[in-house]
Amino acid sequence: MSLLMVNDRLTLGDKFKGTVRYIGKIKSKDGKWIGLELDEPVGANNGSVNGIRYFHCKDKHGIFIRYEKIREGLVCESRGVSADGKISRDQTHLYELKIKKLEETIESLKSTEKEEIVELRKENEEIKRIVLSLREGINSKKIDRDGRIYLELKELVEGSRKHISDMVGLVSDIDEILNRNKLANRKSVQECERHRVMFLVKRIIDSVLDDNIEAAENFKGEFVNIMKKYGINVE
Repeated sequence: MSLLMVNDRLTLGDKFKGTVRYIGKIKSKDGKWIGLELDEPVGANNGSVNGIRYFHCKDKHGIFIRYEKIREGLVCESRGVSADGKISRDQTHLYELKIKKLEETIESLKSTEKEEIVELRKENEEIKRIVLSLREGINSKKIDRDGRIYLELKELVEGSRKHISDMVGLVSDIDEILNRNKLANRKSVQECERHRVMFLVKRIIDSVLDDNIEAAENFKGEFVNIMKKYGINVE
């Protein structure tokens, strides 16, 4: 008989058949004991002796046997292990399949993450370009508010509405990626900031169209600070 281990299968005669759940000493009893969870309710306890629990099982499914009574001739079947102590070929093949599937899953996750990072960087560069154009336009507007540059700035703002919408969508993507990286405890703060960014972008556009440069600068300052928190430099 091979060395018994927890979770091994054990058969004692025709009556007792079950799974080894405990190997060790029992209080107030001498020697080494085996706690067996029986397949059928033909046992004497629920895994406890004199009020002390050694393993968990249903009532009358537990039994304790002295270790030395487990001798040659009793059937001991380790899960996935043959009589000579070797892992079966089918069990080995199953383990290999599980390992291969796990490796494929890991590689797939790595590939997806890399693609998302590349796409995020591209969109980040586009945001920088748009914000830089707006900032340059606002600064130029201070110099020649009533001239040709001011008119071009209004056209730039009108033509940038679609890009601003894309930028707001990117802010939502940033929120989603942060959540994937286990920052869910900041979700409520990020949600408020996302809505705040959408509000600030709208107010910047409205202030420029209304010729209110001071208000546009104030809203832009708050917008820049929020974007910096997510690694997007729009200075």
